[in-house]
Parts: sequence; C-alpha cells; structure tokens
Amino acid sequence: MNILQVIASGGLGGREMQPVKLAEMMREKGHNTYLLVRKGSLSIPLIKEKGLPYDELKMDGYLNFRSLIPLAKILKEKKIDVIHTHISRSLLFLHLARILSKRKIKLIFTQRMGMNVKKDDIYHWFIFNRVDQIISVSEYVKARFLKAAPFLKDKIKVVYNGIGRKEEKVTFKEKKRFQKEFGLKKRTVKIGLVAQLNAGKGHMWTIRAAKLLKEKYKYENFKIFFVGKGEWTDSIKDFARTHDIASKVIFAGFRWDVDYFYRNFDIALIPSKSEAGGNVIIEAMAFGKPVICSDTGYFPEVIESGINGLMVRYDDTLSLTEAMYQLIKNASWRKKLGKKARETVQKKFLYDNTVKNYIRIYTETAGK
Repeated sequence: MNILQVIASGGLGGREMQPVKLAEMMREKGHNTYLLVRKGSLSIPLIKEKGLPYDELKMDGYLNFRSLIPLAKILKEKKIDVIHTHISRSLLFLHLARILSKRKIKLIFTQRMGMNVKKDDIYHWFIFNRVDQIISVSEYVKARFLKAAPFLKDKIKVVYNGIGRKEEKVTFKEKKRFQKEFGLKKRTVKIGLVAQLNAGKGHMWTIRAAKLLKEKYKYENFKIFFVGKGEWTDSIKDFARTHDIASKVIFAGFRWDVDYFYRNFDIALIPSKSEAGGNVIIEAMAFGKPVICSDTGYFPEVIESGINGLMVRYDDTLSLTEAMYQLIKNASWRKKLGKKARETVQKKFLYDNTVKNYIRIYTETAGK
C-alpha cells in the first residue's frame, strides 16, 4: 500500500508535525509512505532531517491550478493508494488531482480543530461527500464536526494523537543545572505551563491563582514557568507585574528542549479555554507529572479527576489555587497522580496505538 501524507499548511504545529511522525513510523513498519508539502512550509527542514521522501508544491487556498497536473503525475508515478490530508481546504485540490491521475485513490481527511461554523452548504456537502473517511482527533472534535455537518454522521472515526515514550526521571546533574539556570532554591516547587502565550491558554488565570496562593495560603516557595512565546507575551508580563506576582513567574520563552522542562516540573498546568485534541496534556502525563487542567474541550476524555490528574472549572481562580496548593503540600499524592497519568498515556496515547489505528483505517478504506 502506497500512502501520501499531505501537509498543506505552512506552520510547524500539530497538523504539520503529526503527518511527519506518521510517515516516519509507517515507513519503519514497512509501508511506502511519502509526503506532499506546501512550498515553503516550516516543516521541510524537519522532513529533511528525518530523511523522509517528499515533494514540494504550491498549495495556497482551496485550489492551485498550476499544481494539479504535477500532483496527478506524482500520484501516478508513486502508485498512490491513499491520500491523507490534515486540513480541509486542500480537499478540492486533492480530489481533482486524483481524478486527473486516473487512479482509484482513496481520500482521507483528519479534522484536528473544533468547528464553530456550519458546514452544510452545497460546497461542503459536495467536497466532504467526496472524502472516503474522516478522522477526528477526539470525541469532542467529532461532536463539534457533526454539529457543523450532521450529514457526515456515518463517516467519522476517532483516532487520538500519539506521542513517543518519555524518560520520566530527572538526573541529579540535570536537576542541579535547572536550579542554577533559573536561580531556584533547593525545595522550590516548580509549576509549569507549556503553551503559546496567546489568548485562551490560561496564563492570566494562572497568574491570578498564583497571587491567591501567595496571599491566601501564605505559600512562597514556588515558581510558575511559562514556556513558549506569542503575541500576548508583553500583556501577560504586564499582568504579572500589576498583580505583584512577577517575582514568582519565569518567562522561559520558546524552547526546543521542552522535555528538559517537563522532567524538572513538579506540577504541570494546562488551563486552556478549549483544546481540541493536542499533545500538550499527554506530553506532561507521559513524564509522570500530576496535571491540573480545565474541564473543557477534550480534557474530560483524558483526565479522570482525582485518579490521573485534577480537573477544575474553567476560569475559577479559587478552584485552580486550591488544586495547586493541595498538590504542593502533598508530594505522595503528586507521585500517585503522576504514576496513573503515565499509565494512561502508555495504555491509550502512544504513537504505536495511533499508527496501528491509522493502518487499520487505511487498509479498510483502500480494501488492501
């Protein structure tokens, strides 16, 4: 079976990284997998680094006529059986290219974001009905998709994102390096939030909770780490200053070595307004870290509160503060929650499971 993974977007987020990882792992398992990448995509250096075969074409907007014939030629030469794209605006382009190739190619689309707008107009009815299988990255996304396009109820399956196994234990040397890098005291509790510093990620809510932790519970020996950057960076820094909590917040900026932070955190925060099915929560859990998350998006599919993490009502500052304080004061509970979190990932969210599910869907859809 010959599979074409399509990256029709130019960034370097989940919808670019997941196809690369899928292609890499499927090739390891003996499946002929190729990548079609939007010209100039930020994912290209990563693809080159991994030595994966790829073709680069202009894929701007819904349709690029000049790229249709080159793509049809690629489909024919590589004898592609399945096209798998991760963004809906590429569907018309891919559908027309497979017609031009004169091959019986199955078209699969993964929906990675929740939908807020109805998709029951003639164009979407037409193009989604040309798709052979739609995959959602969570039950939450599936429900949102079906609300937007109810005519697709028999065509959607859920396949969760996966991650690789993580080394959870931090070495003594690395622990000392982390303390020195950020000027930490020996027993400082490290609470981390890894996310872009943008709206809806919960940074300001976290700052309000940190202030309450200091003032209500009189607890001082903690640091909040914000790992990432974004358009709200300056606003969040100002918010920390005006709330007189800036000394407790470390802005680490964008870092490639996110694993280094997760290994050194004592508690991981994911206080997002809504997450459709991203990796940030399962990455923290894979390191055996106790997670505090909001009760929104797909988090209830991952976290059983009090068993493998804690869920709190979104934007409820008191609830978040109390959850943080309980975990700060109870190291054995932190360890217990972290252990269960890691077990959850190993059972449900490893790449091996994701790839196995995709291979099954490819095989069933293509009839191979």
